[in-house]
Amino acid sequence: MKTATFDIETTSLDAVGAGVLLCVVFQDYESREQTIFRVDNYRCKLGKEVPVLKDVINHMEKYQMMVGHNAQRFDMNFLMTRCVRLGISFTPNPFIYDTLKAFRRTGLLTVQNAFGKPSAGLDMVVDALDGVQMKSKIYPASWWESVWDSKGSRKQAMNSIVEHCQADVEMNASIYPQLLAMDGKATIKRWR
Repeated sequence: MKTATFDIETTSLDAVGAGVLLCVVFQDYESREQTIFRVDNYRCKLGKEVPVLKDVINHMEKYQMMVGHNAQRFDMNFLMTRCVRLGISFTPNPFIYDTLKAFRRTGLLTVQNAFGKPSAGLDMVVDALDGVQMKSKIYPASWWESVWDSKGSRKQAMNSIVEHCQADVEMNASIYPQLLAMDGKATIKRWR
Protein backbone atom coordinates (compact mmCIF):
# COMPACT_ATOMS: atom_id res chain seq x y z
CA MET A 1 0.00 0.00 0.00
CA LYS A 2 1.55 3.32 -1.07
CA THR A 3 2.00 5.31 2.15
CA ALA A 4 2.96 8.85 3.08
CA THR A 5 3.52 10.53 6.41
CA PHE A 6 2.17 14.08 6.43
CA ASP A 7 1.56 17.16 8.53
CA ILE A 8 0.01 20.57 8.02
CA GLU A 9 0.65 23.98 9.56
CA THR A 10 -2.05 26.63 9.78
CA THR A 11 -2.53 30.11 11.21
CA SER A 12 -5.22 28.85 13.59
CA LEU A 13 -6.94 25.63 14.62
CA ASP A 14 -10.26 26.71 13.14
CA ALA A 15 -10.68 26.34 9.41
CA VAL A 16 -13.60 28.75 9.03
CA GLY A 17 -12.34 31.83 10.86
CA ALA A 18 -8.71 32.83 11.23
CA GLY A 19 -7.42 29.46 10.05
CA VAL A 20 -5.48 29.56 6.80
CA LEU A 21 -3.40 26.70 5.43
CA LEU A 22 0.29 27.68 5.43
CA CYS A 23 2.03 24.47 4.41
CA VAL A 24 1.69 20.74 3.96
CA VAL A 25 4.61 18.34 3.99
CA PHE A 26 4.37 14.78 2.68
CA GLN A 27 7.08 12.17 3.08
CA ASP A 28 6.88 9.06 0.93
CA TYR A 29 7.32 6.08 3.24
CA GLU A 30 9.41 4.06 0.76
CA SER A 31 11.70 6.70 -0.73
CA ARG A 32 11.72 9.08 2.32
CA GLU A 33 11.43 11.93 -0.21
CA GLN A 34 9.56 14.96 1.08
CA THR A 35 7.18 17.06 -1.00
CA ILE A 36 6.40 20.51 0.36
CA PHE A 37 3.47 22.77 -0.47
CA ARG A 38 3.78 26.24 1.00
CA VAL A 39 1.28 29.03 0.46
CA ASP A 40 3.97 31.66 -0.16
CA ASN A 41 5.02 29.81 -3.33
CA TYR A 42 1.59 30.49 -4.84
CA ARG A 43 -0.03 33.67 -6.04
CA CYS A 44 -3.19 33.75 -3.98
CA LYS A 45 -4.86 36.17 -1.64
CA LEU A 46 -4.87 35.62 2.09
CA GLY A 47 -7.54 33.04 2.93
CA LYS A 48 -7.97 32.06 -0.72
CA GLU A 49 -5.43 29.24 -0.85
CA VAL A 50 -7.29 27.41 -3.66
CA PRO A 51 -4.24 26.59 -5.84
CA VAL A 52 -2.34 25.18 -2.84
CA LEU A 53 -5.28 23.00 -1.82
CA LYS A 54 -5.75 21.69 -5.36
CA ASP A 55 -2.10 20.66 -5.54
CA VAL A 56 -2.26 19.09 -2.06
CA ILE A 57 -5.35 17.06 -3.06
CA ASN A 58 -3.73 15.90 -6.30
CA HIS A 59 -0.63 14.81 -4.40
CA MET A 60 -2.61 13.12 -1.63
CA GLU A 61 -4.50 11.01 -4.16
CA LYS A 62 -1.22 9.28 -5.11
CA TYR A 63 -1.31 7.48 -1.76
CA GLN A 64 -3.62 4.82 -0.38
CA MET A 65 -2.58 5.41 3.23
CA MET A 66 -1.65 8.54 5.17
CA VAL A 67 0.18 8.50 8.51
CA GLY A 68 -0.17 11.55 10.72
CA HIS A 69 -0.18 12.67 14.34
CA ASN A 70 -3.76 13.70 15.13
CA ALA A 71 -4.43 13.45 11.40
CA GLN A 72 -7.84 11.88 11.75
CA ARG A 73 -9.20 14.52 14.08
CA PHE A 74 -7.40 17.64 12.83
CA ASP A 75 -5.34 17.57 9.62
CA MET A 76 -7.85 15.80 7.38
CA ASN A 77 -10.80 17.76 8.78
CA PHE A 78 -8.98 21.07 8.40
CA LEU A 79 -8.11 20.34 4.76
CA MET A 80 -11.67 19.26 3.97
CA THR A 81 -13.18 22.30 5.72
CA ARG A 82 -10.92 24.72 3.83
CA CYS A 83 -11.94 23.01 0.58
CA VAL A 84 -15.64 23.30 1.42
CA ARG A 85 -15.20 26.97 2.36
CA LEU A 86 -13.38 27.69 -0.90
CA GLY A 87 -15.67 25.64 -3.16
CA ILE A 88 -13.23 22.84 -3.96
CA SER A 89 -14.22 19.19 -4.10
CA PHE A 90 -12.30 17.22 -1.47
CA THR A 91 -12.02 13.76 -2.99
CA PRO A 92 -9.22 11.96 -1.07
CA ASN A 93 -10.41 9.14 1.17
CA PRO A 94 -7.20 7.37 2.18
CA PHE A 95 -6.69 4.87 4.93
CA ILE A 96 -5.42 6.74 8.00
CA TYR A 97 -3.05 5.58 10.70
CA ASP A 98 -3.15 8.20 13.43
CA THR A 99 -0.02 7.96 15.59
CA LEU A 100 -1.59 10.04 18.38
CA LYS A 101 -4.42 7.52 18.78
CA ALA A 102 -1.97 4.64 18.35
CA PHE A 103 0.24 5.95 21.14
CA ARG A 104 -2.74 6.19 23.47
CA ARG A 105 -3.66 2.57 22.69
CA THR A 106 -0.18 1.35 23.69
CA GLY A 107 -0.65 2.38 27.32
CA LEU A 108 2.83 3.91 27.53
CA LEU A 109 3.13 6.61 30.16
CA THR A 110 4.56 10.09 29.65
CA VAL A 111 4.32 13.34 31.57
CA GLN A 112 0.72 13.95 32.54
CA ASN A 113 -1.23 16.60 30.69
CA ALA A 114 -3.65 19.08 32.29
CA PHE A 115 -6.34 16.36 32.40
CA GLY A 116 -4.14 13.90 34.31
CA LYS A 117 -3.59 11.67 31.29
CA PRO A 118 -0.28 10.85 29.60
CA SER A 119 0.63 13.62 27.17
CA ALA A 120 0.49 12.33 23.60
CA GLY A 121 2.12 15.28 21.86
CA LEU A 122 4.53 14.21 19.14
CA ASP A 123 7.55 15.33 21.17
CA MET A 124 6.42 13.24 24.15
CA VAL A 125 5.75 10.20 21.97
CA VAL A 126 9.18 10.44 20.36
CA ASP A 127 10.79 10.69 23.81
CA ALA A 128 8.78 7.72 25.12
CA LEU A 129 9.92 5.62 22.16
CA ASP A 130 13.54 6.83 22.57
CA GLY A 131 13.49 8.43 19.15
CA VAL A 132 15.57 11.29 17.80
CA GLN A 133 14.05 14.54 19.01
CA MET A 134 13.82 17.18 16.28
CA LYS A 135 10.90 19.18 17.66
CA SER A 136 11.37 22.91 17.27
CA LYS A 137 9.40 25.58 19.05
CA ILE A 138 7.43 27.91 16.85
CA TYR A 139 5.95 30.84 18.70
CA PRO A 140 2.47 32.11 17.82
CA ALA A 141 3.89 35.32 16.39
CA SER A 142 5.63 33.35 13.63
CA TRP A 143 2.32 32.19 12.17
CA TRP A 144 1.06 35.74 11.94
CA GLU A 145 4.40 37.11 10.75
CA SER A 146 4.18 34.59 7.89
CA VAL A 147 0.99 36.33 6.78
CA TRP A 148 1.13 39.97 7.88
CA ASP A 149 4.74 41.10 8.29
CA SER A 150 7.07 42.64 5.70
CA LYS A 151 8.06 40.46 2.77
CA GLY A 152 11.47 39.50 4.21
CA SER A 153 10.05 38.70 7.64
CA ARG A 154 7.21 36.69 6.07
CA LYS A 155 9.70 34.54 4.16
CA GLN A 156 11.82 33.99 7.27
CA ALA A 157 8.75 33.06 9.36
CA MET A 158 7.50 30.67 6.64
CA ASN A 159 10.93 29.03 6.44
CA SER A 160 10.79 28.36 10.20
CA ILE A 161 7.25 26.99 9.98
CA VAL A 162 8.12 24.70 7.05
CA GLU A 163 11.26 23.41 8.82
CA HIS A 164 9.13 22.73 11.91
CA CYS A 165 6.60 20.83 9.77
CA GLN A 166 9.34 18.84 8.00
CA ALA A 167 10.82 17.79 11.36
CA ASP A 168 7.39 16.71 12.62
CA VAL A 169 6.89 14.57 9.50
CA GLU A 170 10.35 13.02 9.85
CA MET A 171 9.80 12.22 13.54
CA ASN A 172 6.36 10.78 12.84
CA ALA A 173 7.76 8.60 10.04
CA SER A 174 10.40 7.30 12.45
CA ILE A 175 7.91 6.28 15.19
CA TYR A 176 5.22 4.88 12.89
CA PRO A 177 6.71 1.36 12.47
CA GLN A 178 7.47 1.11 16.19
CA LEU A 179 3.95 2.15 17.16
CA LEU A 180 2.34 -0.15 14.60
CA ALA A 181 4.30 -3.10 16.02
CA MET A 182 3.15 -2.25 19.60
CA ASP A 183 -0.42 -1.39 18.66
CA GLY A 184 -2.44 -4.50 19.55
CA LYS A 185 -5.67 -2.81 18.51
CA ALA A 186 -4.41 -1.02 15.42
CA THR A 187 -7.12 0.74 13.50
CA ILE A 188 -6.26 1.51 9.94
CA LYS A 189 -9.45 2.60 8.32
CA ARG A 190 -10.63 4.96 5.66
CA TRP A 191 -10.77 8.53 6.81
CA ARG A 192 -14.50 8.96 6.06
